Amino acid sequence: MRAGPPPSQPRPPRSVLEIAAGRPFEAVWINQVGGVTFRLGEGRDVEFMKWTPRTSGIDLHEEAARLIWAAPFVVVPHVLELGRDAVSSWLVTSPIDGENAVDERWLQHPAPAVAAV
Repeated sequence: MRAGPPPSQPRPPRSVLEIAAGRPFEAVWINQVGGVTFRLGEGRDVEFMKWTPRTSGIDLHEEAARLIWAAPFVVVPHVLELGRDAVSSWLVTSPIDGENAVDERWLQHPAPAVAAV
């Protein structure tokens, strides 16, 4: 499975519904192991929630630790919430200005993206 924008909106996990708390949301990215990134809210009230199944082998607590570590040195999303249950883990972050390094534009011309990183 190739990572990218979802071809259709997946059924949201319970944790996404709870954290969205009535705000609008949409899936914006699906990774190769079944994880989904959701945009929660609208306008100035936007957050991003990464959700991954426990079976993926990915622990979003480790990603949160890396974001917290990197924050004094580079622009990274702020960790707003972190959780896990019997079937998944999730990470809620603030948005940041910029483009995704795996956007089709940068996949076609990776040298500037690599240099920026």
